[in-house]
Amino acid sequence: HMQQQQQQHMPAPAMPSLRLGATVDHMLAEVRERGVVLGERVLQELRVLREAQAQYAVGELLTELHNVRNPSAFLSTVIRSQLSRDCTAEGSAHRIVVSGLPVNVSWQELKDHMKQAGDVLFADVDRAGGGIVEYATSEQAQRALSSLNGSYLRLSGPSGTGGGAAAAKRVRIKVSLPHVHGSAEEE
Repeated sequence: HMQQQQQQHMPAPAMPSLRLGATVDHMLAEVRERGVVLGERVLQELRVLREAQAQYAVGELLTELHNVRNPSAFLSTVIRSQLSRDCTAEGSAHRIVVSGLPVNVSWQELKDHMKQAGDVLFADVDRAGGGIVEYATSEQAQRALSSLNGSYLRLSGPSGTGGGAAAAKRVRIKVSLPHVHGSAEEE
């Protein structure tokens, strides 16, 4: 009987009903551990996303948590941008591929660099020198293509200190459109 009673007294704002996948649940638990309570409405919105999108949305929140005043509103904005990507034919018109990245570059560094061309909705890097960046509009993606191809990405390096040497660390990147058909190996 003891066990049954304990289950009834479990605090219920947790979200086992979400069915978002273990990774997202784990990330949401981390958000809660940091003392952030998300509104029920934004959690409902999160359910609409595919799991990968939900992971990205909550990941963005965790990354920005220290300077976000209203976590629910922030997450809601990220979710909406994810959903609007779905409505645009595969979103590929808004997407560009970046190559020539150093393997230790973070997606935040890539995103900061690519923001020069427009609103970055999504940025990701693989650990092999490639990255994907998605903009709010195809015009911005085209602008990135023309203005950032061959541009130099500044790297913060392992530590922010180190004076001029660290500041001078930059790599030249190549920006191209994603291959919608066939593989990306067809260079």
